[in-house]
Amino acid sequence: MDVDGDALARAPLPPDSLRITADVADDPEDWVGRVDEHLGPPTVLVNNAAWMDGRSFLELPMDAARRSLDVTLLGTWAVTRAVVDRMIRHGGPGSIVFTLSLHARRVRFCPDYSVAKAGLAMLVQELANELGPFGIRVNGVSPGAIATWADRVPTRTSTGPAARRWSHWAGSAPPTTSPGPSSSSPTPTPVGTSPGPT
Repeated sequence: MDVDGDALARAPLPPDSLRITADVADDPEDWVGRVDEHLGPPTVLVNNAAWMDGRSFLELPMDAARRSLDVTLLGTWAVTRAVVDRMIRHGGPGSIVFTLSLHARRVRFCPDYSVAKAGLAMLVQELANELGPFGIRVNGVSPGAIATWADRVPTRTSTGPAARRWSHWAGSAPPTTSPGPSSSSPTPTPVGTSPGPT
């Protein structure tokens, strides 16, 4: 499933793959039902959808912040719920993996994305505990820094404070806490894993 139908059509998938063009922020019931009908009961879900605007808190309009939360947090929540309902109905077991981010624990001047990913990190822990008794494992993976176009967004689309801060740190990672004498390194929050079957 991808929002970009052209890219999905070009993706090197097996010929019998079910390719669904949809926006993860929309109601997933229809297309999750199609997957269930065509491929059988779901046993694995990998949540990898995300949206990042790239502007700072002071620059970001509310509609852009809502879009990021709708895709990255609430859309992922809805897809997970639709799939989990079917996993439980079919008797499990299952495995769910969330792609998290260093943004959940580090300041990167993309507050919309950071807040959404931090929410997903907590959702992983909640679901790991709630769904473990059903035989559904829930884990989060934070792949670390990967050079993509998104890392350049502030310097390409903005001339405001975020872009100036970003260019100031060019070539090095921004600090992990607010600048100032009272700042201290944050304590990493462990991502939960479920007690389900291995």
